[in-house]
Formats: sequence, C-alpha cells, structure tokens
Amino acid sequence: MTVTGVILFGDSILAGTGATERDLGCAKIIKKNLSIPVSLKARNWNTSEDGLKRIDNDVIAQAGLSHVIILFGNNDCWVTEQEKAKVPIEEFKQNLIQIAKRIKANNQVPVLANLQPIDSGQLFKVKPDLLDYRSKIKYDPAAWQAQYSQMVESVATELGSDWVDIRTALKAQSDLVIAADGLHPNDQGHKIIADEILKYFKRIDAKNVRLDAG
Repeated sequence: MTVTGVILFGDSILAGTGATERDLGCAKIIKKNLSIPVSLKARNWNTSEDGLKRIDNDVIAQAGLSHVIILFGNNDCWVTEQEKAKVPIEEFKQNLIQIAKRIKANNQVPVLANLQPIDSGQLFKVKPDLLDYRSKIKYDPAAWQAQYSQMVESVATELGSDWVDIRTALKAQSDLVIAADGLHPNDQGHKIIADEILKYFKRIDAKNVRLDAG
C-alpha cells in the first residue's frame, strides 16, 4: 500500500511531552525520518472525546494524507474528583471505534497505538494528592492505564485495524524509558516509540522511510 502522508493524532505522547530536547520527541523523529508529509495533530491533556471534537479539522480535512496514527487513553483513564476515570473505559472504547470508522470512511487508514507503561510509585511522588485515591478506591494508576492500553488492542482486533505495539518494546526497558514524572516517555522512550511506528511504515511502504530509521 502506498503511503501518501501521515497524521499523528492523539495526546501528549505523540506531542512529544517528556522529551528533554525539542527534537527528541517521537513526533519530530518520525517526521524527520519519513520522506512524505507528516502532520502533527497531538495535543497535551487530550482525551478520546477531545479527539472526536477535532477530528474534522485535524484529520478529515487532510484526506490527502493516507495514514493516521491514533494514540489516546492516557488522559481518558486519569482519575477525577468523583473517583472515576475521566472517560470510562466503555465510553473510551466507543470513542476509539468512532474515530477509526470516521477515518476509514474518509478513505484513510486508521492505525491504533497502544499505551506506554507508567510508574505508579514515581507518579505518587510527583503528585502526592493522588495517594488519597489509592486508599479510597485502591487506585493504582499503572493498572488503570494498562486496562485502557489493552482496550486499544481489543478495538484494533474487533475492527480488523492495523495497530502498533509500542508497549512491549518500552516495557522491555521500563526502568530506562520513563520520564521523572512517572507518566511520559523520556528521550530514549520517545526514540523507541518512533522506531516502532517507523517499523510499521517500513513493512507497508519501505521506500518512504529513510535508511537510518526504525
């Protein structure tokens, strides 16, 4: 399949948050190593609900770009003052399905990405207010987030969509790839994410990936 362009559509991970150098975020690495247009449409703190609200402008309007990397879930699972996830997991599932179907109906290819591992212990140190939830509702941020990552994989299977497994590669080096906040990938983590996405494009249309990538 010919790849005419790529849209990176998602949350803070694809936005490059956690990288210490501006050009070391995974989005910048991907853009640097693809010889086709790459549109950066990831936003900090975005949920799948936010993605649905901006999909027309950020994705559908760019019909000439054939593939859309979709990465949501990290903010959907964030605990609220109501002691629930910001976007309940079943709603998250339906939002992902709608996003993927909208993209496919626009003659683009939706490519789902699962989620990076996080470090609950480090997160509690950075955000000690979250400890209240741990005692009230047995809150474990890593366990909550892992369920959302698994849901991404389930949706991809259900829809028969392409997906990129960034989680396995990151978990193999989990102590070395998570930023000090316990949430975001660090520079090495972003490089691994970029490598996994570039490997996907190498498999389907290698001519567009620079030789030193992936």
